[in-house]
Amino acid sequence: NALENSGASRQAEDVTGQFTLGLMSERPADQGGSRATILASDGILTAEADEAVSGNNLRLFATLMRELLPASVAAFSIPAKSYDTGFLMLPEGDVYGLLVCWAVILPLALLAVGVWIWIRRTRKG
Repeated sequence: NALENSGASRQAEDVTGQFTLGLMSERPADQGGSRATILASDGILTAEADEAVSGNNLRLFATLMRELLPASVAAFSIPAKSYDTGFLMLPEGDVYGLLVCWAVILPLALLAVGVWIWIRRTRKG
């Protein structure tokens, strides 16, 4: 990809100035009343592109949606916050204790209850 290989430094042939990223068009109410928005690229809404501009693409999308919704619709957006998920860490002794409870004690207890119920039923019958 030429963009990846060019680096971040400005080259002599680089275009400068303001760039049009999208177009919003509106049809008057007496002609049916509609709105349309066209963005320059679908890549503008990707997470990578949004990170490159410090979340401004997400803000652009939220503003576009607010503009396209009718005024009677109460819409708002709360940007998601990034967070790191940590792993649940258990000491080795706790892991083995849980293993013994679930894999040995619980099955043996259920087996003992089953045998006890079976013996009671056979003695009554």
